Amino acid sequence: NLQVSLGVKNGDVQSLASSKDAANQWVNTNVAPYKGDVNFTWIVLGNEIIPSAEAIYVTQAMQNIKDAINSIGLTNTIVTTSFYMPGIATSYPPSAGAFTDDVVNVMKDVTAYLLQTGAPLMANVYPYFAYSSNPKDINLCSIRKNRCRQCFSYNWRNWLAYCRE
Repeated sequence: NLQVSLGVKNGDVQSLASSKDAANQWVNTNVAPYKGDVNFTWIVLGNEIIPSAEAIYVTQAMQNIKDAINSIGLTNTIVTTSFYMPGIATSYPPSAGAFTDDVVNVMKDVTAYLLQTGAPLMANVYPYFAYSSNPKDINLCSIRKNRCRQCFSYNWRNWLAYCRE
């Protein structure tokens, strides 16, 4: 069974939040026909939809999709959303974590729902962009299980670091 994370387009979130029938139709079109062959591990509502005008619909859309998924017997499928990293004002230490002012109100509802359902919050972290913008100061050896002294090449396609021990 192939494990899949299935995304809901940002443009669909408002209608899915506004109507349980729309959520049922979305699930019946995009999930139900494949549920015997595909393990839908996650359904992710939108891609970095917070902060946008549609952000206020995310929590209700997650609830409606979760109800629709449950109705076809996929009670173990996790429903969540993905978050954009600039929306985090403070990340360290984790106990002091805080969202930026533009997303904090929406994230209160989203995180309350995720806590209630036990679902994670997905985050797009884009490690390549950090490295490509500052390759001299980012030590790629730190991501290897067997730490090395000096990396001299890195292949982002297969996540292999070529290092001198």
